[in-house]
Amino acid sequence: MQNAKIISIKSFFHRLIDISIRPSRFFREFDKSRNVKQIFIDLAIYQGILFVFILIFSFFRIDSHLVNNSLVLSEFGSDKINFEVFLRTFYPIKLLLFPVYWMAYILYGSILTYLIVLIFGEVERKYSILLSIIIASLIPPMLLGAMMNIVTTWYSSILIAKTDVFYSIYGYMIVILVIAELIWSGIIFVIASKIVIKQNTGRAVVTWLFPVFLFLLAVYLMENAA
Repeated sequence: MQNAKIISIKSFFHRLIDISIRPSRFFREFDKSRNVKQIFIDLAIYQGILFVFILIFSFFRIDSHLVNNSLVLSEFGSDKINFEVFLRTFYPIKLLLFPVYWMAYILYGSILTYLIVLIFGEVERKYSILLSIIIASLIPPMLLGAMMNIVTTWYSSILIAKTDVFYSIYGYMIVILVIAELIWSGIIFVIASKIVIKQNTGRAVVTWLFPVFLFLLAVYLMENAA
């Protein structure tokens, strides 16, 4: 029984490594009846592990979080702190949003990808398979997103101080990580689409890029409207 658990844990991490670093090998051996369900299970475990790490690191800066909470509550209801800003800045609510954001994007990305594949008239267009590809392509970005969350949490006291130097460094770091997320995710998605859905490279790129572009455009418009 103990050996079976060890093998299961090893298999879990091997799948994550294969998807992230060797996607071609993983998707060539992709079993549509077995791996789709397994990817859903892996997602739940993976998000749970990342959330636990984020939560643990947040405890090291609990004093800063309490100070931040006081500032947020003191300005709640003003032009600076509306309900949406409150959810993103109040501890520990802001940590709980990490899995919520990713699940929302997975749902959004999979639905839009499914519609694009239908428009292209691809032979393989089962929603569960497209959903599993979306999840697989987001495994590295979730890790980088967790790292960004941890860094923000660790330096939350500096965020409160609002030093221009920190915001400059932090801003550049966010841009670099976002670009890395997009490139890494795109490579995995394109490889998976070519192998599993049998798309050519051009269609695979468009299928991945269109939902990402709309999402980034929506974020940009909302940030500028606020």
